[in-house]
Amino acid sequence: MNADASAATPMTLARTPVQLLATEPELADLARLADAGVPLGTLIVVPAAAEERFYRWNNLPERLLEVFSAVDVADPDEDDLEEAVPEARELIRQTYLLDEFIDDFYGAIAELHGAVRVRRPGEDGVQASGGRPALMALKALYQDDWTVEAVARRLQRTATLALDARPVLVHDGSSAPAPDALTQRARDVLGAAVELRTTAEGRIVGVRRP
Repeated sequence: MNADASAATPMTLARTPVQLLATEPELADLARLADAGVPLGTLIVVPAAAEERFYRWNNLPERLLEVFSAVDVADPDEDDLEEAVPEARELIRQTYLLDEFIDDFYGAIAELHGAVRVRRPGEDGVQASGGRPALMALKALYQDDWTVEAVARRLQRTATLALDARPVLVHDGSSAPAPDALTQRARDVLGAAVELRTTAEGRIVGVRRP
């Protein structure tokens, strides 16, 4: 496997490079909890590099620029965005993920049994029954970067359509209220008030700072 593919391979939180963890506050908090011995559930990280590779290998940046050719990126008209966005979302939907990535993704989530949750750090995401539904949920998250609201925010912030790729988390989809003792322990480790996402087995799979 070449370096480009290796950097884009889904991996457990424990195997995720420190520099990637540092880009997302929730991932950094989860890693700190793991290092402190706080019980975490199995967390699979799909690196931002996987999304970047998906776009690059399918020439999506150039194809998306063509889709949005009528949009003035410096002063976008909402009607122009609303006309272009459905085509952009369909382009993402119809574009295939690389076979080697699909194999790696299935292999990585194989240790998760039953329903899984697929989400961006800091977001709720969607529930999927595992396997192909989880893969389709991942693609749906990629599509969500091309809603009218998402594109408008990106243009306002950067005046460009260029995507700021982000990692995706996949974990046990079961949930239960976090025990008070576990929440307090997490707060002690992180030195901040937090809300926990925990599985039915009482393992942490998410952290949110109010």
